[in-house]
Amino acid sequence: MPLVILLYALFASLFSLAKATLDYSEPFFLIGSRMFFAGCLMFVFQLIRSPKSLKIGKDKIHLILLLGFLNIYLTNIAEIHGLKQMISAKACLIYSLSPFLSALLSFALFSETLTKRQWTGLGIGFIGITPCFAGCLIHNQGSFINSAELVLLVAVISSVCGWIILKKLVWEGKEEERCSPITANAYSMIIGGALALLHSYS
Repeated sequence: MPLVILLYALFASLFSLAKATLDYSEPFFLIGSRMFFAGCLMFVFQLIRSPKSLKIGKDKIHLILLLGFLNIYLTNIAEIHGLKQMISAKACLIYSLSPFLSALLSFALFSETLTKRQWTGLGIGFIGITPCFAGCLIHNQGSFINSAELVLLVAVISSVCGWIILKKLVWEGKEEERCSPITANAYSMIIGGALALLHSYS
């Protein structure tokens, strides 16, 4: 339990840190350089540790490209744009919708089912965040969602889609055909970071 609390505390702090860095750097360059550099470090680590794991099948390439675009580029670009216009606490609150969207998308796209205990947990979580969203509704003067919140919601959906793609890469298929989590993240971060840097340059 303490580790779970620590994990979510660190996750929440990322929004405050990301918002603070916007005062010192152009958003696209910040995202691109951070992701591209981190992806290269992971690639070198995997090259030293397990060079064979860097090979991916042709049937996985489109998933890697999609992962880089959705989970790295689009997620971070939309998140930064949303953060520029709202407090980090609200951004973290909107990101708390991830488990619900993940369950719905997995059910709709892959016919995955949840156990009664999982549905109960999601229900309790949804009831818990409802008052917070009711407060946002009052703050927005009757509008359910403003433009900044809508952009951040795009980031959440894109992130969830990325995690589903990562799951397909890492867990589905024969064991020898599966992609290492480090390899998948390294390639996707390099691709997504490069896209953000190109966007920054243009």
